[in-house]
Amino acid sequence: MEIKKKCDIIEEFIREHFLKNIFIDDAEVEDFISYNNLGIPLAQSVSYKLADPTLEGLSLIEETWQFLCSLFGVDPDGEYEDLDEFLESEED
Repeated sequence: MEIKKKCDIIEEFIREHFLKNIFIDDAEVEDFISYNNLGIPLAQSVSYKLADPTLEGLSLIEETWQFLCSLFGVDPDGEYEDLDEFLESEED
């Protein structure tokens, strides 16, 4: 999956978390946000076409993506159009 799409899903997850308080009481989500304090804003910058990441930035975004996939038990190599499709693909 293209890095831009990963960034879009990361950004949509954060937006849902903070604006709609959907995941607000989940300690694992809070750990995800705390740990990825650089990868999340970088992904948001790419999602909004405000930045082109360097190789180091790509690595941070990929680490953030892997963590998000692990958090929800989703295949990190899958193809997802948006956050809903991402969350619906949770592995059993």
